[in-house]
Amino acid sequence: MHIGVRADVLPPGTDCHHIILEDWDKISATQGTIFISMPSILDPSLAPEGRHVVHAFTADWVDNWTDLSPEEYEQRKEQVADELCQRMEAVFPGLIEAIEFREVGTPRTHRRYLSRPDGSYGPTPARAPLGVITMPLNSTDIPGLYCVGDSTFPGQGVNAVVFSGFGCAHRVMCDIGIVPSLPGFLDQGFRALLKMGREAAPRRGPAPEETIIQPRERERRRRSLDDAARRSGALASQEQRHERIAYPYIEAGALISNIVPSNLSRLLLGEKSAVAGGTTTKEQSE
Repeated sequence: MHIGVRADVLPPGTDCHHIILEDWDKISATQGTIFISMPSILDPSLAPEGRHVVHAFTADWVDNWTDLSPEEYEQRKEQVADELCQRMEAVFPGLIEAIEFREVGTPRTHRRYLSRPDGSYGPTPARAPLGVITMPLNSTDIPGLYCVGDSTFPGQGVNAVVFSGFGCAHRVMCDIGIVPSLPGFLDQGFRALLKMGREAAPRRGPAPEETIIQPRERERRRRSLDDAARRSGALASQEQRHERIAYPYIEAGALISNIVPSNLSRLLLGEKSAVAGGTTTKEQSE
């Protein structure tokens, strides 16, 4: 959901990024978590004077939006958007009244305009953390051919994609001699080591047919595991769950800080944020 709001609804010092989660048990549930970015806070030129642009999104499945008539589809979009705005209102009082523009998208929108399979927000490895290792890096076995974007390491998301772009530019500059690089034999050895890791990781993961789980089946399995944990009394406290969620990112941060320049690791880990602004086109048919 993209909305334009009056700037006075956001208090001075408002951060650019926010996450809304009212119930830790719903952190991975459909529409359980709302992710919010307000890029015009960092770059006022992205919005008219006295206004801010707000991007809010939440997880959903494309099959929740199929088999609907055009009228039902539009009604459902507005209903979900109203619910998101109500939840955001609790954090930003007066937000709903301050909205001057609202554009709503769904997984069907992503499928139509971004050619994403099932309207996915971006590729996610089937098994973490080994799945991340299997994602292509910027360089390839073909001289002069490079990979960049959310299908490469480190994956989806603004920060990750910007990191991929910086990493690719750095790799190109190293290859053409603009910036210093490791000695040739060390650089080639390091690339060979990374390639071995990518090729070995899938063999330690599930069989290919096990990684293809339909959305509703994935949700059913998650709920079954949560129910079983509750029955056995093994469900952790909110503080423990928070630590468990945060730990992979902390571990990844230590790894990244050791293998990439400090400015790139800060970018990936969110200490510095780069936001790409853009415009949306009214959907004619999805």
